[in-house]
Amino acid sequence: MVTVGIAGLLPTFAAFPLLSYLARTQGLSPLVWTVTIIQIFLSIGLSLSYGAVFICISAAVPNRASLGATNGLCQLSASLMRSIGPAAANSLFSLSIETGYMGGQLVYYVLIVTTCVALWVATQLPRSAGRS
Repeated sequence: MVTVGIAGLLPTFAAFPLLSYLARTQGLSPLVWTVTIIQIFLSIGLSLSYGAVFICISAAVPNRASLGATNGLCQLSASLMRSIGPAAANSLFSLSIETGYMGGQLVYYVLIVTTCVALWVATQLPRSAGRS
């Protein structure tokens, strides 16, 4: 489920430059609305996969005594990334607008590459996290 959720990020992020292009060339056409609705449904599916991540984390702890510390560490790292992510994305967007590089779309291409790396890492995870 985690891998499916991460894979859903690829078309979600790819839809942003596509929507920008379509809106500039066609205005608010039915195609723009169709791509937007598809993107919304993909992002809803992604939100549902967050629960799967925490189930995997809970299943991977070595013993029940370390469950709280493991969850706390995972929540801390997730919170740090949620605080760094928007600032980094805004900086990439500003840099690409200022330099004229990729028309302000650099942030989405970086997110797609990051998603590909995360997808590769997710495929390296064990299929089941059984306790021994």
